Amino acid sequence: MARRTTLPASRALQRDQCAERICNTILSWTVPHDTAGLERHISSELTTYGGWDQWLAEGVLNRLRDMIENVDHSAWGEGFRVAFAEAQKALAEVEGWAREHPLWASAIGFIVVFGVLELLCPWVLGALGFGELGPIAGSWAARWQSLYGGCVPKKSLFSYLQRLGMQARPKKI
Repeated sequence: MARRTTLPASRALQRDQCAERICNTILSWTVPHDTAGLERHISSELTTYGGWDQWLAEGVLNRLRDMIENVDHSAWGEGFRVAFAEAQKALAEVEGWAREHPLWASAIGFIVVFGVLELLCPWVLGALGFGELGPIAGSWAARWQSLYGGCVPKKSLFSYLQRLGMQARPKKI
């Protein structure tokens, strides 16, 4: 099993600041389905940080979850509102089941947050290493897959994200 290292404090601060700027960009996104414009803005942030890594991915996911739960939704851009509404529709379809299964509902909440991110910018999955043909060698996704010892469980979060990575392609505009 791969050993997780600790992120140095100075790098943690850079990660937190970059994650916040990326999430602010996503939440204020105004043009639905303009993934290319969103990608340009986020790519410039990634350049200052040095690209995606596991800590930045976790930082973005955690901050995005917190912002969705705690931010005034009227401040959201139109693009994010559209993506969030689609995610809410999907979640509403399983609402009764979620009440009966609260632990699974928590896991679905995480997936919804990641699903919103996927709706906004499918290229993020590729940046994390979830490629069209499977995990990209040397990527964060490849390191995660290696923890399974060659046998990824069906319906796991990893298999869900990999499926999205194999299907999701940025829209050309």
